[in-house]
Amino acid sequence: MVSLVLKHGSELKDLAATGVHLGGYLYPPVDSPKDWEDKHDAPKWIYEFWDCLLRIALGLKRNDPAWLKRPQMMRMAVTTQNVLKRLHLWQGFRPYNFFLLPILANCGYPANINPDYFTAVAPFESDQGEWLDSECINIADPNDERTYKITTDFRSPEYGERAVIDTFDNLLYRYLQHPEAKSLAPESGPCRPDTRGLLQRAHIIAGRHRRIGKESDRRWEEGDDLESLLYQPVEYEAEGTRGVPKGESPAGERLIRKIKKIGIRELIRFGCKRRILEKICRRVPVPNATLHEYEKTVSNFMLFQRKT
Repeated sequence: MVSLVLKHGSELKDLAATGVHLGGYLYPPVDSPKDWEDKHDAPKWIYEFWDCLLRIALGLKRNDPAWLKRPQMMRMAVTTQNVLKRLHLWQGFRPYNFFLLPILANCGYPANINPDYFTAVAPFESDQGEWLDSECINIADPNDERTYKITTDFRSPEYGERAVIDTFDNLLYRYLQHPEAKSLAPESGPCRPDTRGLLQRAHIIAGRHRRIGKESDRRWEEGDDLESLLYQPVEYEAEGTRGVPKGESPAGERLIRKIKKIGIRELIRFGCKRRILEKICRRVPVPNATLHEYEKTVSNFMLFQRKT
């Protein structure tokens, strides 16, 4: 039971940020009571969501809130001319007006739709109880002038005609099954969705260094911007790394200095292969797994030398 707190406890602030609709992820599925925000750090639904998480994990009795069945929605704003042009079916829509972006369920696209050219949006509706009655348009295809109804049930008789939207209920159960990528399982392997117990620290060996301009788009900090969803950081490639095959990396200067200091012959006697050592010293890209293995081997050799 302690593992649940270790696995999820540090993410409470991240989870709370999920419900903050100003520049955040999902629009609240239900409004908080009056004056709630004055005494609490997060909307009420976040506390209810967290309560459900703990009760499911601990096998305790719970009363699920009705809003768990509501569709997931993101609030967006028209902040660029490009976005305004996409809303081609909404007459009189102005810059900085809000609209809703439903979160499609996996395989929730309507029939005869190319998923690469389908992004459903709906007029903004502050009454969450009216969300299922929304009429969406497809802004990914400028030639698509149809409107689309939505549902949250794959068993609906209108499945195929309507877009199926993910619910907060699905988010709840997926969150419990989300493996912890930053730590190791108790048995020292990678965490799985069903991992439980005291997690261990993960030992990370860096592969190819990738230099980027910024990890996230500043527009996320300033408001709900549709184009920020498509943001990709600028990557600056160092000389000699252009065209490196996927899954391979050239060795870092530190490893090369260690190999040259020890000597290739000594490392061959320790079990290394001459061809790989020569590639590493010439900065020829090698598979990441091999590079990690040789970094460990060189470190073990140096440790062995100190002991003897």
